[in-house]
Amino acid sequence: MLWWILGSAVVATAGLLAWGSGEGSRVCLVHYTVHSNRLPPAFDGLRLAHLSDVHYSARGRGEKLALKLILDSQPDLVLFTGDLLGNTESAPMALTYLGEFRGARGTLGVLGNHDRKYSLTEDWLPRELSARGVQVLFNESVCLCREQDALWIVGVDDPDKGFDRVGRALAAVPEDEFKVMLAHSPKVYQEAVDAGVDLLLSGHTHGGQIQIPGVPPVFTNVDGLPHRLAEGLSRLSERTTLIVSHGTGLTWPPIRLFCPPEVGLIELRRG
Repeated sequence: MLWWILGSAVVATAGLLAWGSGEGSRVCLVHYTVHSNRLPPAFDGLRLAHLSDVHYSARGRGEKLALKLILDSQPDLVLFTGDLLGNTESAPMALTYLGEFRGARGTLGVLGNHDRKYSLTEDWLPRELSARGVQVLFNESVCLCREQDALWIVGVDDPDKGFDRVGRALAAVPEDEFKVMLAHSPKVYQEAVDAGVDLLLSGHTHGGQIQIPGVPPVFTNVDGLPHRLAEGLSRLSERTTLIVSHGTGLTWPPIRLFCPPEVGLIELRRG
């Protein structure tokens, strides 16, 4: 009987590991709708594609599907929240990959901890991304104008390594205007609330990567982050919404379990 139990446990574990290994390539498109009375009328219906934590390594596990899902969704903006690179060797190919993502109004993003780790030089990655039409923000903001209305994209440098300067990133932004903040780690969520940010997009947690169904992510990869905030959409305050992506890539261990890779499509609606 003991051997039967042990054998069954081994078979079940092997099955879960095999499933988890394959789940890493099954990228899904997750739809969100964010409502706000503060959204300017000219931006009602704006569609934002959210890409995060690619960890590109040239293995092709889900990268092509993620690209297709985003391009087929025809977003107005593609927003990237860091960790494009998975290793130094595939870094040039990763540049080409991210350069293929196109929103009608552009592609903007911030760097993550792995991007600095694997970049060939300190300024190589942002310079090369800029040459491919991807604007990287370092504690700064960009204003989008449509008719008489404005919407701000605020890029906060990597909080995981202490490069974040939220005040500096918001310095040029009028307090009463609509703000979408990008930060690789959701570590800055309370600062976003205090600053009156309307939407904070992050990654870094991978959604825990290995989950127990029905339980918030056990592993958040962010010290002090409430586990319930490690994935998906959370209302932080009457004004601020947080969306944390599972990302499309993997780090160690190289499996996902009950935590599929994803890209997000976020529609902003007034009201």
